[in-house]
Amino acid sequence: MTTTTQDAVEWLELTRRAALASHRLVGWVFFDPVGAANYSALGVPGGLGYYIATRGATLGAAGDQAVTAAFGSIHPNMVAMAMGLCREHTTFEAAAAARDAAVVEGLRTYAPEICADLAALAAPLWAAADQLSSAGRVLFASLREWPRPTDDGLLSAWLAVNCLREWRGTPTGPSWPLKRSTWWRPECSTEPGATIPTIGFHAAEAPMTRRSAWRWPGSKLEGWPPMVP
Repeated sequence: MTTTTQDAVEWLELTRRAALASHRLVGWVFFDPVGAANYSALGVPGGLGYYIATRGATLGAAGDQAVTAAFGSIHPNMVAMAMGLCREHTTFEAAAAARDAAVVEGLRTYAPEICADLAALAAPLWAAADQLSSAGRVLFASLREWPRPTDDGLLSAWLAVNCLREWRGTPTGPSWPLKRSTWWRPECSTEPGATIPTIGFHAAEAPMTRRSAWRWPGSKLEGWPPMVP
């Protein structure tokens, strides 16, 4: 089958739309006050480390170094602190469940109009994830292997989108540049590395990100320019 220039343009546009949609659907919960409160209720003081522990829950048993490697852009000490608090006070399964409860509540409260259609996509979304190669994408692989809900299509679909979103590989931090790869065309960005859609919104609101405080000497991101001044 021959791919025409028009086909390539259409796929590029579809990819852009899908990337933005997936980030809007997934990213919010890792900064959601309900999710953080659910996590805190498990006994973790102040819900500290909610983002890292719940996003890295599927790799918790593999150890902190595996999570650090999968994220690629978060200081190892930050990862060790967050994952250690989770181990001390609860389990990674419970942490993920606390986040998942916030996902369902948030979607049904703030975006009820998408819930039925999204739930209906659970099976095809997982089918797409199951067809992808996991080579070099450890977080994606761990999410794909994690138990899938059988009684909640909405949550299952959200988890499938979260899984597909992590297929991008490393670094997977919320607001970091990605090296150009075969799925991100050079014309998409004039920066040294292409960026994840919506990065600007996160960076503009997060002084820690703006100052690149999580970059550390010797990391793969040392020397990269900040995403915003």
